[in-house]
Parts: sequence; structure tokens; C-alpha cells
Amino acid sequence: MSLPTLRTAFSALVAIVFLNTALTFQAVWPTWWIRPSSALSVEIACLVLALALQVEWRGRFGPWPRRLVTIILLLLVLVHYGEVMTNSLFGRPLNLYWDIQPVPTVAALLVDAVPAWLLAAAVLSVIAGLACLATILAGVLRLLTFGLTEPAVRRSVAAVAMAGIGVFAAGQQPSWFATPVTALLAQQVSLAVAVVVAREVPPVGSGHSVSAANLDRLGGADVFVIFLESYGATVFQEPAHAEALAPDFAALDDALKTAGWQVASAFVDSPTFGGGSWLAHSSLLSGIRIAGEGDYRLLLGSQRQTLVQHFQAAGYRAVALMPGLKQAWPEGNFYHFDRLYDMAALDYRGPAIGWWAIPDQYSLDRLNRLELAAPGRAPLLVVFATIMSHMPFAPVAPYQPDWSRMASTRPFDAAELAAALQQEPRWTDLGPPYLRSIRYDLKVLAGYLRERAPRNALFLVLGDHQPLASVSGPRASWSVPVHVITRNTDLLNAFITAGFRAGLRPSGPPLGGMHRLHWLLLAVLDSANPLSVHASGR
Repeated sequence: MSLPTLRTAFSALVAIVFLNTALTFQAVWPTWWIRPSSALSVEIACLVLALALQVEWRGRFGPWPRRLVTIILLLLVLVHYGEVMTNSLFGRPLNLYWDIQPVPTVAALLVDAVPAWLLAAAVLSVIAGLACLATILAGVLRLLTFGLTEPAVRRSVAAVAMAGIGVFAAGQQPSWFATPVTALLAQQVSLAVAVVVAREVPPVGSGHSVSAANLDRLGGADVFVIFLESYGATVFQEPAHAEALAPDFAALDDALKTAGWQVASAFVDSPTFGGGSWLAHSSLLSGIRIAGEGDYRLLLGSQRQTLVQHFQAAGYRAVALMPGLKQAWPEGNFYHFDRLYDMAALDYRGPAIGWWAIPDQYSLDRLNRLELAAPGRAPLLVVFATIMSHMPFAPVAPYQPDWSRMASTRPFDAAELAAALQQEPRWTDLGPPYLRSIRYDLKVLAGYLRERAPRNALFLVLGDHQPLASVSGPRASWSVPVHVITRNTDLLNAFITAGFRAGLRPSGPPLGGMHRLHWLLLAVLDSANPLSVHASGR
């Protein structure tokens, strides 16, 4: 074989390997980086065959077709990257239609929380990266077409490509091939069409009547449903996390016993992983598993009765404590809360703590001042979505033992505040800041139960989802802990009968999906039901 032939053969081989890698790479857990894969791409085999035939019949591959192919390849690479990262870090498949929906909200958050120069630098970096990738793809295509100019190389490459396509079509060796990105893209289009055009409706229900659960076993006690952001089963199931947080759980246990509280715990399966807290919230409140944005939007458009209406029918005032809400939340009208305390309504005047600004401790203190201290008030149902343990988990507010200071403009000592604000997100090592954020919320919970909580209240404290897979692990479950805290022994025993375990540490298999807690809670609290309830739900 002559030197020119070797040179063109090498050019074609390098180009084919690069393009194949561009559509088959895998994620390097727990990072946003990628690694090559040994799998083959049928799309690249088709592209190589098409280019070989083009050069064979027409002798060249013009600039405009090359630009079009470059754009298509760039799109496929980006979709493939989105798919592998969504699976690796969030533990779920990509859904472009719904995953794009929160982009404006996230963008508004970044504009508000990130310095303008840093945000501009990030945007320019993304644009430069895309331009660089497009340039590389165009260069590789030119290299490939150069390699195909040699007839022997062209015909050999075409023969191999045809054989690969034949094997893939026959399905004899599917493990050799990566999942085609074009098939994934077609699936994304189909999902979008199903929502926009077909408007497929899951059985969310449309009944207007409220269940006859009377909630008499509460005796008018306040009920707190507290979602601890990113509080996943990893805090118990991952040995390093369990060991690091053991002193904090011991301190919480001591606080509970000192104040006369009893606790039972279990695991439930969240409908989401690594994010999408609202899916967990709506699952518990509606009693239906809301596993994606499609389910969520269709639920909001229904007349489904929620836990809020159940409690209101029993004479409760329902309030939502949502410190992470910085913008209007029109979908909140679906739940019919009597009062929504978002960022503006909470009126925090202390120093902003990181991306989320408002310490969870302040939110609880503000709730006490605005709702619990009101004379002659009705019993309360409080749904509180904490925010300090939200990704990126840093900085985290200091815990203030003197709760009376939380309402002031200077709730923290200068030194501890400065130390807290020096914490920066560690995007390549989120484990340590995650543990600090969970530690903070455990302290807040302990302090509130010891010093501020109503004496006869019932607390349902649970995680909304596991943290990112970069924290929880590559094969982490979708389970989250749930704790029932009360001074009512009969109520606690009913939860234990339903599958909970006495103490702060859950064990055993999950009780089921998070939506099952909706029905379990109503069954336990209804005096018309025997105390021997089960978590089977509906």
C-alpha cells in the first residue's frame, strides 16, 4: 500500500473513530465529564456509507451539505450528552419538552443570585464551546471526505459500514451498538406531540367531593408537613454519610426526648431523583404518583381534591411556607392554601445566605409570629418546603440558638456570618457541603421542636428526593426517609402498625410511593377507622 493510500486510510479511520465516540460516549460519574465507549453508532455507519456513495458518484462533498451535516451532528451530540448526564446525575431519562420548561425560572434565579460578570462569562463560555465543537465536527467531516477520496479506502469503508448496518438491522449483536441518538430524538418529539397535540390525560381524577375522613384523632392539633430539601436515604444508607451525620441525629434524638416528643420512621419512594421537588410535593398532597412534568401539568388542570381540602373541611387553616419561591406561583392556586408565604411575604431583612437567601430557621420563626401566635386561631396545616439544603448546598446559614434574634436585621454574629458566607459551591465535590446543609436543617428541626413547636402538634418530616447522583451514588435508590413526630402515643403506635419503626432511623423496604402517605395519614387520623391501618393506600 502506497504512502498516500496509508495517509488517506489513516485520515478516514481517525475521523470515523472520533465521530463514533461523539455519539457513544458515557458519563464519568459523579462529574459532568465524559469518557469514550466501545459501543458502535449505527448513525455514524449510515453517515460513512452515505459519504462514500456521494464521493463515489459525484466525486466531492460540497460546503453546504457539509454545513448541514455538521449542524445535525452537533444536535445529536448535544442530545446524547443531555441523555447520558440526565441518567447519570438525576437517575432518570431525558425529557426535552418538560426539562426545558424550568429554564426561564432557572435563568431568572441565576440573574438574581450570580454576579453579572460571572454569568456573562458562563454564557460566553457556552457559546464558545458550541462554536468550538461545531468547528471540530466540520473539520472531522473534511478529514473523513479526504480519506474517502482514495477508491480502495472508500470501498473498504463502505463495505464495513454496510456490514455494520446489516448486523444492526438484523438485531443479532445489539450489545455492540449504542442506542441510536436519532431514536432518542424521535422519542422526544413523540413525547412533546403527545402533550401538545394528543393531550393524553392520566387518571388524576376530577371529583369535587372531599373524603369523609374526619381527622378526629388529632383533637385539633396543628399538623406540620415538612419537606427537607434533598434529604434522601443516602444519609442512612451510604456509610460515609451515616457516620458523618451520626452525632447530628443523636443530638436531634436527645432534643426530642428532652422535650417529650416521640418519633417513628420509615422509607418511602420519591417519584423524582436529584431534583423536581414539586413532583414529590404534589404526589403527597394529591395522593397520586406524579412522576413527571406531564403528570404535574395535567394534575394542575384537574379538579382533584388534595390534602389541603381534607384538612380545610375539618376546620383547619392551611398555609404553605415556601421561602424558595422568588416569583409568582400561579399554579399554587390549584392547592387552595388559605395563605402562601413566599420570599416576599416572609419579608426577610437579614443578610442573604447564598442562592436561596432566607434561612430555614427564619421561615419557622416567621411562621410562629404570623400564624401560631394569632389569638383565637384555627388549627393549622403547615406545608413547609425547606430551602437551605438545596443544591448547590452552599453557603448555609449559621444556626442561631437565640431564636428571638431571627426577626432582627442582624440575626447572626459577624464572625459566624462571615465564615458561613465564605463557603462556596464545590461543583466537583458536593458531598461535604451537602452534609453541612443537612446538618443545619437537623439543628433547626431540633431547636424548633425543643423551643418553639406547639406542644400537641403532629410533624411529618420527610425528604422530597435524593440528592444528585454525584452525592448519593451511581446506583442509589429513589427512597427518602419520613419521620412522624408527636407526643400522642396512640397516633405514634398507629403509624408503627402501618409499617413505621420506632426511632429516628428507618429500616426495611419502603412503604411504597410517596403518594401512599396521603392515604396512610388520612387513615390514621380518621377516628372511624381502627388503629390497625396499613400502607397499601390506593
